[in-house]
Amino acid sequence: MTEATDIAADSSFDLGVPTELESYQHQCLMLLDEFHEAWADIRKLKGDARALVAMNDALTAELIVLRAAQQRTH
Repeated sequence: MTEATDIAADSSFDLGVPTELESYQHQCLMLLDEFHEAWADIRKLKGDARALVAMNDALTAELIVLRAAQQRTH
């Protein structure tokens, strides 16, 4: 049987509890992962925005041509 003094003698290291420094390091790594993920999302959204602008430009050009053709038929 384990005595109460044995339980109290267990250090945080023995119990697998991280030190304060290790906790901060882990939190920093998680924040860096979130930061990199956010920048990847921003890059993707910028690309999506460029594609939408290009589509809008193409549709506007097509609309101008169709309006000109419509005016010629009237």
